[in-house]
Amino acid sequence: MRAEQAGMEQSNQVFNVGWFDLVRKNKYPEVMNEYPLRAFFRRLSRECKFTVTPHRFRHTVATHMMKSPERNLYAVKKLLGHVSITSTLEYIDESVDSLRDILETELM
Repeated sequence: MRAEQAGMEQSNQVFNVGWFDLVRKNKYPEVMNEYPLRAFFRRLSRECKFTVTPHRFRHTVATHMMKSPERNLYAVKKLLGHVSITSTLEYIDESVDSLRDILETELM
């Protein structure tokens, strides 16, 4: 909804870093390719002082989305571009705290 209000279309790339880099926005191609993505993650890694990869970022986004109260596995599947829900499940990291809470709730 907010993306549509901002002028985005359903065919737009979800992870196009050019849309979020206001300083370098004009330097990015309309359709993102590998170069700006690698440059973005190199800068992000320098800022964070640890390596952040696009693949790890996808895992983090999927996990974060599934922790929200409105979690929707099919929305995450679509966002990641997966055909199989099984692939999506492999991207979601369950936290030990969440597992503990579930067990305590079920066993009490």
